[in-house]
Amino acid sequence: MKPKYWRPLLFFIFVAAFLISAPIVVLYTSGYRYQFGANKIVQTGILNVTSFPRGASIFIDDKKQKETTPAVIDDVMPGKHDVRVQKDGYTSWQKTLEIISKQSTFANDIILFLEQDPESTTITLETEPIINQSTKQWAYLTNDSSWVEVWMKENFDAQPKSLLRLPKQKLKTYSIEWTDSTNEIKFIETSGIKKATTLINVQTGEQKPFDEKQNRFVIKNLFDRSVLSVKDESSIAKIIAYLPLGSYVFENSPEPYLLLKDNAHARLILIDPTQTQEQILLNVAANQWNWSVSGSTLLLSDGFDVAAYSPLSHKQETLTRVSEPISGLKWYEKGLIAVFSSNEGITALELDQRSQRNKTTLIKEPSVGEFWFENDGAWIVWTVKKDSKVEVVRKKIQK
Repeated sequence: MKPKYWRPLLFFIFVAAFLISAPIVVLYTSGYRYQFGANKIVQTGILNVTSFPRGASIFIDDKKQKETTPAVIDDVMPGKHDVRVQKDGYTSWQKTLEIISKQSTFANDIILFLEQDPESTTITLETEPIINQSTKQWAYLTNDSSWVEVWMKENFDAQPKSLLRLPKQKLKTYSIEWTDSTNEIKFIETSGIKKATTLINVQTGEQKPFDEKQNRFVIKNLFDRSVLSVKDESSIAKIIAYLPLGSYVFENSPEPYLLLKDNAHARLILIDPTQTQEQILLNVAANQWNWSVSGSTLLLSDGFDVAAYSPLSHKQETLTRVSEPISGLKWYEKGLIAVFSSNEGITALELDQRSQRNKTTLIKEPSVGEFWFENDGAWIVWTVKKDSKVEVVRKKIQK
């Protein structure tokens, strides 16, 4: 071929290559791929992954991605994929997720717990502490032959602070509990059917008698039922709801709800006093419960089931059923994780039900009492009864 024909030929070849490759490049950058199994061109989907801690590796169908959490991966083929998130020294997370063309699939707020078993530290107390779920402060009693004392700790490392010291009386029993206020503790002295309650301000140490008549909401028992009422400024009571006859006490709850525990029948009743109809939102058998930090979801258990209830949607979802009795129930504050204790230890269970719920054993301890989290979820603290004493044990679960 003569040289004078080369240039036009090369020009047409380059033009043809450009006309062919340009649409391919445009389609590729727009997320279109050829799906060999379906023998067609499809648009990819997006996978959005966040985790705590950050910097975890992401695997899709066992293929490691170049991105680490938090990440947006925008070239995932449509269909079901096995997604794994892992970080050295932590438990891994795995789930089968459906990726949809042109849509985002989220795997957010994944919690990875420390996998190694670091040494725990222990404090010994005379009685089981009570925990303020909002502030994570503890309070506990000490009893000797002559004195009764109330002590408080801000956290595991803090020095104990004395709140009250009284001479011990033989015919009396003593107990403490947190009030709805985060700054007050009830000190309760019981002698037969008589009960005297003192409010202790944990910040100032101020003490004052507690009068049940100060409560706006009151419950009275009739011969066949109980009546819940609210008092106005003139102390005139207005009936809110009729309840099954029981022995009720008020439990902590976010506004505007009222949470009642029926000690006679081991039931939990949730009431919205602002409603004119159907004030009773929930009436279930339950011996353990815990509100989420936002107050939007109530975690509860009857001893073998763990369920989550949303007052706004009025929906209850069973999360798991176990064979060993559940002795404690808490939210893990860094994500939507339910944590429960049983004779097998302490277990964390995620709420995301896609394919399966990831479950992690945090503590292998057969005799866990109370448990809670400190330092924004970095530590888990639990109690164990040892003879006549109570050991408070702490273990790191996040760096």
